[in-house]
Amino acid sequence: KRVLRRNGLDLVRYSPTSHPLARRARLIATYEISVVLDVGANIGQYGRQLRELGYRGRLISFEPLTAAFAQLSDEARRDDSWTAMNVALGDTEGTHAINVSGNSQSSSICEILKIHEDTAPDSKVIGTEIVRVTTLDRLIDQLCSKDDRILLKIDAQGYERHVLDGAERALHL
Repeated sequence: KRVLRRNGLDLVRYSPTSHPLARRARLIATYEISVVLDVGANIGQYGRQLRELGYRGRLISFEPLTAAFAQLSDEARRDDSWTAMNVALGDTEGTHAINVSGNSQSSSICEILKIHEDTAPDSKVIGTEIVRVTTLDRLIDQLCSKDDRILLKIDAQGYERHVLDGAERALHL
């Protein structure tokens, strides 16, 4: 294990009853999820992971950053059941400045705190980008039907509450 860790790797025992990925696959199967809404998709890591787990349902990924969205949309283009949308979800309609981090997955509409940067130096802000913001309530009827079984995944770097506030009606479908 020391040799692996020196090379940035770790070896752990996989248990189908307790491993987080196995639990996620069971959750999706148990609740017969037909649509996954991936908010804060970045370059599509979560979507790829779902496909590797065997999920074949519809996947709708939301990513506001231009560069990350370009990679995400390339990934989604190869999958007929995967839609990528270049938008941030929040509690209002309009535009907003987003802080772009050195590692794009730490980018956020919220201020990136010094403690975050100290812990993860590659999260340091390298610029800002103006992004389009909409609400899930505004989009839900065109994306999902009443018969869909929806899993909502949110990774919005501190902006999650705003996403949920803009999804009040959608959460009650």
